[in-house]
Amino acid sequence: MIFKRNEYGATNFVTGMRAWAAIGVLLIHSGGGGLRNFGDLGNNIADFGSTGVYAFFVISGFSVCHSYLSSLNFQSYMWKRLARIVPIYFIFIILFGFINGSDILTIMLHLIFLSWLNPETANSILSVEWSIPVEVFWYLFIPSMLIFAMKSVWNCIILLVVSFFSYSLSYQIIDILEISPLALHWSPFRYFFVFALGVVVFSMRGKVIQKISIHVRIDENKISDFIICLTAFIFIIHLVFKIWEPIFVAGCCTALLISLVNNNSFLSRLLFSNWLIQFLGMISYSIYLWHVPIIGVLKHNGLEIGGLAIFMSALFVSSVLATITYYIIEKPSIKLGRIYPPFLAR
Repeated sequence: MIFKRNEYGATNFVTGMRAWAAIGVLLIHSGGGGLRNFGDLGNNIADFGSTGVYAFFVISGFSVCHSYLSSLNFQSYMWKRLARIVPIYFIFIILFGFINGSDILTIMLHLIFLSWLNPETANSILSVEWSIPVEVFWYLFIPSMLIFAMKSVWNCIILLVVSFFSYSLSYQIIDILEISPLALHWSPFRYFFVFALGVVVFSMRGKVIQKISIHVRIDENKISDFIICLTAFIFIIHLVFKIWEPIFVAGCCTALLISLVNNNSFLSRLLFSNWLIQFLGMISYSIYLWHVPIIGVLKHNGLEIGGLAIFMSALFVSSVLATITYYIIEKPSIKLGRIYPPFLAR
């Protein structure tokens, strides 16, 4: 290894999944990386890049559960989560907020994670920042969801059913109240299901793998590779026939991968566990924040939106800058989160 990666035991591969989610978001914002030249299927693949955010939310629901269980209490858990995401987020919001000419109220709403209350400006600074307040909102409720889900399999099912139907119900409510669809799109409520998936996967992962290994008696590496192939098949069916809602396809496939994939199978090592993807996954938060401003600069300098050149250039430049901000800002922030202030340890 040419870098020291974060160690998450049997789920190190999830870091690699973060990389692919970030690449998907970058793909859609750069115009498709040349894929739109290949007709409807190319357009569908490019559009599917936007679902990288849904994958991030499932992964976040999963990893935040571990963060909560390893914390002294709820206060120290929130300190750890906010220390992880706030410093670099604040820097980007303040810097690009003033560069873009955003008013003080808009910037303040972003800084207190309530930007989703104003749909017109919720995503007006970085064009990706809307997802950060959504995550912070669900940080508050994931511990309760986890405690409920860990009690029984039936509780996991109830959580998934309630969160699934809340998605449809939220659309009916905005129709009745005649609210702009943007109000729901930027708000946390639309994403209950994908966060719930992450919580349920965390609660069930070990049990599912153990039962399959005992009853089916198939090597875990073979199960892992089969699940990767199965999710690829589901993606292909969705892309070709445009069936199923993208949020459910991306969310359920992400949950399926986290549930049954391991670090050591052939396809997992190829796609998720190699050093490059692991490194990109480690710096994916910074890539996510950097890539839209970088695309704007590249476009201003003559690169055509939609082409392969701007996609590859944006990925490279964003990765370089993300590496710098990861080691200068993110890594110290992570260390800060592990140092609990005395008043939080009470």
